[in-house]
Amino acid sequence: MEEDNNVVKFQGDNGEEFEMAILKEFDHNEKKYAVLMDMEYNEEEEDLKCEEKCECEEDCGCEGALYIVEITSDKDGNEIFVAVEDEKLYDELIEKADKLLFDEK
Repeated sequence: MEEDNNVVKFQGDNGEEFEMAILKEFDHNEKKYAVLMDMEYNEEEEDLKCEEKCECEEDCGCEGALYIVEITSDKDGNEIFVAVEDEKLYDELIEKADKLLFDEK
């Protein structure tokens, strides 16, 4: 992962590189989190992929291009982003991020 201002470059499992923008960083329960947005997201393409690859219910969330990750450090002290696995925590983070992103003035 490389960071350039508010854009972070990731390398996927297959070696492909992609960029995500850091929209907002925030604290929750003494940990740091970030809301990331896929820089190459194409809503029409994603909707097509969604329809072709999964059996979605109305609110499956697969059409989204925003992600919430925990910001932590690796053993060398480098900042890394880690997926949030706990569903209850993720729901809390979504609610908080939603307020921070859309209720701010």
